[in-house]
Amino acid sequence: MIILGVNFFFEHSSVAVIEDGKLVYSAEEERFSGIKGGKRYSPFSVHFPYKAMYSALNHLDLNIRDVDAIALSYEKWDHLKGLFSKRWSYYDDYYALRGLFHTKRILCSDYETLQYMSDRISSSDLKKVPLIYFDHHLSHAASAYCYSGFEESLVFVADCCGEKSCTSLYIGSSAGLKKIKSFDIPHSLGILYSVVTKHLGFDSFQDEFKVMGLASYGRDTYLDAFKNIITFNEQGDYKINPANMFNLSAYLGPARKKGEEISQRHMDIAKSLQTVLETILLNLFSHYREKTGIRNLCMAGGVALNCVANGKISDAKIFDNIFVQPAASDAGTSMGAAALAYFKLKGKMQISFDNMYLGTEYSNKNIEKLITDSKLKASFLTDEELIDEAAKRMAAGQIGGLFRGRMEAGPRALGNRSVIASPAPTDMLERINHIKGREMFRPIAPIVKEDRFDSFFTGEKNQYMLFTCTVRPEAAHLIPAVTHVDNTSRVQTVTETSNPFVYSLISKFESITGIPVIVNTSLNFRGKPIVENPTDAIGSFYSSGLDFLIIENYLLEK
Repeated sequence: MIILGVNFFFEHSSVAVIEDGKLVYSAEEERFSGIKGGKRYSPFSVHFPYKAMYSALNHLDLNIRDVDAIALSYEKWDHLKGLFSKRWSYYDDYYALRGLFHTKRILCSDYETLQYMSDRISSSDLKKVPLIYFDHHLSHAASAYCYSGFEESLVFVADCCGEKSCTSLYIGSSAGLKKIKSFDIPHSLGILYSVVTKHLGFDSFQDEFKVMGLASYGRDTYLDAFKNIITFNEQGDYKINPANMFNLSAYLGPARKKGEEISQRHMDIAKSLQTVLETILLNLFSHYREKTGIRNLCMAGGVALNCVANGKISDAKIFDNIFVQPAASDAGTSMGAAALAYFKLKGKMQISFDNMYLGTEYSNKNIEKLITDSKLKASFLTDEELIDEAAKRMAAGQIGGLFRGRMEAGPRALGNRSVIASPAPTDMLERINHIKGREMFRPIAPIVKEDRFDSFFTGEKNQYMLFTCTVRPEAAHLIPAVTHVDNTSRVQTVTETSNPFVYSLISKFESITGIPVIVNTSLNFRGKPIVENPTDAIGSFYSSGLDFLIIENYLLEK
């Protein structure tokens, strides 16, 4: 049985494919459109992920007629019922809702389906594939629980909002997902974080992670001010005053204009917001862990990408095991909807998957043709030769790009579409942020061999870079580039089986430098998504300050 999951309601449009109970493909439309988020947050247009859908069918050598069902991560009738609760976004959601009621028409549009897709997708075949709609938060919950491997789990979902819910708690079991708590519109942790993000001069629905990074420089001087905006108790119940939330200047001072210098006040606002979020989550989880007795936690929704909060939750030892959906944003709801459809049709909740390397890949033959046609100079090397060369270059202070294997699903580069470098130079953070056009306060992340994690870090070991850990004091001077101002680091662990090439690369780098850690940040540049294809990878290389690029088994240098 083949299920195609789709998210296309707002941003992060994506597809996922489950084949006979296994997740075999997932990708966001942004990687193919070149538009961050798949599209900007514009409710007045529909952006169905045709290119991602075609790439999935092409990669798996399927035709749309082979698909048993298309699962969508919004329930149109429930959304219509909740529409009148969204006073601040009524018209936005009204126009977006039209897309859900015309999904079949959108799917079969000859204006949208490009000619090159006709070998995999035809309107006549699409019309025959049944559509199944699922609640948005339920899709988020399934995206976490169904891929966790847990028999029973508390499942937490928090984002801006779904049809009506903003924060939801479920109990997940083989029988399905049972909702036990819901915080509905306007009580949204995601909206609050986004509104403050905008107040601080960043783009809402996109730059929330910048506020998370900025918080490390701040102090909790605005906690009393936030009491006018959000109140909460020790059970994790919270309530937002929407009028005050949309009048932040009265409590936090004037909004920062884009491009304006960041002051200590802005840092303190970010820190206070982060502390409020962490306190609510810790209270909520402590209460429901005690109430339910459940020892596992699954997390999804945009709030679950707050790796600083995730690190605090892990450190609190409330749960024995935590699984955060690596594609926790709306992009992951295509995985969740597909899982729910599989459960509906087959009665099985748990879906297997190997890792998050679930996207497109390109062969050396593809790369060779591109290099030859472009009249570029490149060296073809074995894996061992590439590892030796890259490790020596990083040890010498060079910064490289790495484009190999299948593209990662989710927002994090995990070593297949990455910028790599040594973490030892004190100026490496500044150099990489300059190359990528990023603000200088933003940290960069490390990859560490999992068997050496404990020598450098304390905290949650995670191969998807979803938890902030603490850098050991005795190791901080060895890896200053990936040690944030508060002595934390968002760490990715790697093993010989999870990514053999990257593990061997770090091992070689360690043999030269004594450090089993390298820098890993995404292979993309300001305002652009992570590169999907070799043409964009090579173009990014020659238009940036990267010193070398590994693209499958080819090495390009300047």
